[in-house]
Amino acid sequence: MMKKCAALLFLVLVVAVGVVAGGCGGSEGDTTTSGEAVTTTADAGEETTTTAAAEEEPTGDEPSITRAADLSDTIVLPAGFAMNDAVTVADVEAVVGKTGYVPFPEANSNAAAGSPEGSFLLAGDPASKIRFSVWAKDGQAKYDTGLKFVKNPEEVAADIWDKLIVGDAESGTEVTTLVLRGDVCMRIMWNAEYYGDFDRLDLGARLADMFVAKLFKE
Repeated sequence: MMKKCAALLFLVLVVAVGVVAGGCGGSEGDTTTSGEAVTTTADAGEETTTTAAAEEEPTGDEPSITRAADLSDTIVLPAGFAMNDAVTVADVEAVVGKTGYVPFPEANSNAAAGSPEGSFLLAGDPASKIRFSVWAKDGQAKYDTGLKFVKNPEEVAADIWDKLIVGDAESGTEVTTLVLRGDVCMRIMWNAEYYGDFDRLDLGARLADMFVAKLFKE
């Protein structure tokens, strides 16, 4: 009796191993792996599951986050716009990662002539000022003139502007970012020492990205 039980148990084990090795009655599903997605195709009669590719994460090397395809060829704001019509406190705070900024008017602003200017600073802290300027016409000439007053310029390339340089202002205490897009020239300036914890190329590119988007994004 014991021998029959042992033989029967052995037979059951053999059958079970055969089923597992045979893939439960069919061939194994094909699995295709690429750099973007993993797709598993099951056998006929069974469900098919596809794992969608995850969106690529930004590498952190991109100079801009605004898409060129989203931008107009010309400034979308009405003629005679003031700087606070384009850039807000929230825009500046989002870039620098600090709160408490307030608008600060600039005496040289001439919005009616297409050259608005305006600044933002932390209340009671003049060194924190970040100044924005626009020349809505004759941009190339304004860019060329502005470039003469920038020392040690470094260029940052991106498809949302034609030219962008970051360098030292003639004063020696400020950093200047000059941007040219079409026939529009933009300038951003800040105190080099106050914002010394920032990489100036990165800060210039991120402020310019925001500035361009606010002026040209439809």
